[in-house]
Amino acid sequence: MRKYLIDSDILIDFLNNRAEAIRLLIKFEESEMAISVITFAEILEGLVGDRKKYLNVRKGLSELSMLPVEANIAEQFANVRALLRSKGQLIENMDIFIAATALVHNLILVTNNKKDFDKIHNLQIYES
Repeated sequence: MRKYLIDSDILIDFLNNRAEAIRLLIKFEESEMAISVITFAEILEGLVGDRKKYLNVRKGLSELSMLPVEANIAEQFANVRALLRSKGQLIENMDIFIAATALVHNLILVTNNKKDFDKIHNLQIYES
């Protein structure tokens, strides 16, 4: 059963063999983790110039549960973005899509980017 949505920054640290990210992800069962298709895109975008690494990472990430952006997530995105804009606290659209995915699926977001994500009401953020 999925419990955690893993953010791009955690996966980037994991792929760069950073001990903290490795220890963190080892704590979770694979069946408990998911990524947003937005995270998938962000990770792959950073690897476009290295075909071999791109293909290896793409294969590895595709084995994780990957959540698409569907209408309910797009609606949640619109609501969150409008609220943040009204408060003058906009963050990156990709981050809002990731947060909307966590909110719709009632998942705990695992991220190091608490500064931005803390602005989103009712978003559960993993505390290590």
